[in-house]
Amino acid sequence: MIDFTISTKIGMALYTGLLSLGAANDRNIPLGADYDWEGNICEVLLVDTYDYVDCFSEGLARVELDNKAGYANKNNEIVIPLQFSEVGHFNDSLAWVEKNGKAGFINPLGQIVIPLEYDRVWNFAEGFALVKLDDKYGFIDKAGKIVIPIEWDSASEFNDGLAQVEKNKKFGFMDKTGKVVVPLHFDYMGIASQGLIRVQKDNKLGYVDTAGNVVIPLKYYYAQTFFDGLAEVGENNKFGYIDKTGRVVIPLIYDEIWFFENGLASVSINNKWGVIDKKGRTIVPIIYDAKIDFYEGTAKVLKVDEWGSKDKWGLVDRTGKIIVPLQYDDAYSFD
Repeated sequence: MIDFTISTKIGMALYTGLLSLGAANDRNIPLGADYDWEGNICEVLLVDTYDYVDCFSEGLARVELDNKAGYANKNNEIVIPLQFSEVGHFNDSLAWVEKNGKAGFINPLGQIVIPLEYDRVWNFAEGFALVKLDDKYGFIDKAGKIVIPIEWDSASEFNDGLAQVEKNKKFGFMDKTGKVVVPLHFDYMGIASQGLIRVQKDNKLGYVDTAGNVVIPLKYYYAQTFFDGLAEVGENNKFGYIDKTGRVVIPLIYDEIWFFENGLASVSINNKWGVIDKKGRTIVPIIYDAKIDFYEGTAKVLKVDEWGSKDKWGLVDRTGKIIVPLQYDDAYSFD
């Protein structure tokens, strides 16, 4: 059943309700299902003992009471005392914790395995954890050894063997040996996606590969990360899409263009809206007066009269065919 009467002490599940799973432990403590920060379904305790209850991770859940945090098991037993100001999820038997303004890592027994001596620490990614000390950034391994010196002005977690680093307001990428593989001469860098990195220099955007070679010239005033082989770019206040070679596959003719969902994107020209596919073909004519979003195969569309005083809504399908005439005060998508 769905329970919408859970106390505010449950925490993040308050607004969405909780799916009851029933008792799943030897003390008959009820468990529920919710969504974690990545959108995955997770187990939570259905109790009102705490100010905040988080998802279970490796058998332990973060709990908070009176501004102190610790961990409880599925029997609602406190196994790591509520003594920290902040705590993270357990991953590979390690969780970051913070106390008295300093951060480090503990194991599931609550033992400190990496001293609380940093100003901030992040979760381990690809075997390394990003740490901050005295406004500088570096990396440690799971033994707590500093493997990349804490000397960078900013840094990102490792992803596909690379981490973004900054020094003197210039950005580049380094590998896990600490070698800079993309020189620090860019004003901005995005994340590596599909082998390409969005970069900016002198207010122009383009793309380099993971070796730092310019693949798509820095000529755009707007550019997004690649997804499914395409990236949205903008030039002279017009937008379109390019492929990973830099070839324009959807002309830069639109005033607005949104992300593709299920192969379709909403576009606008001169305040009129329509829908295109990934080949740039117009699926829904660009004649409507509101952004068009499909939901389960249909989308509502709007036409306003020439005086702007009378709205009429209808529905179209994914081929652009009108399936409900534009004659209603509102409309709702359906499957």
